Amino acid sequence: MEHRVFVHYKGLTGPMWIDTYLRENVGEFGKHWWSQCVTDAWDSNTNCYYFEDSHTAQKFEMICKLRDSDVV
Repeated sequence: MEHRVFVHYKGLTGPMWIDTYLRENVGEFGKHWWSQCVTDAWDSNTNCYYFEDSHTAQKFEMICKLRDSDVV
């Protein structure tokens, strides 16, 4: 999985809608997409989401921006 999107969020738990959205619209975790927490802090954290193609990654990044997640 070559294409990635970083999602920054406050607190210890990432936005709850993300996993549901990805399962319904991208496919099975581990097969079509994958994620990992890349920071571990009390105030804010970052998850990295990996995708097979750039189109899916770009679409996910845009949806995060529209849903008001702080995406870099």
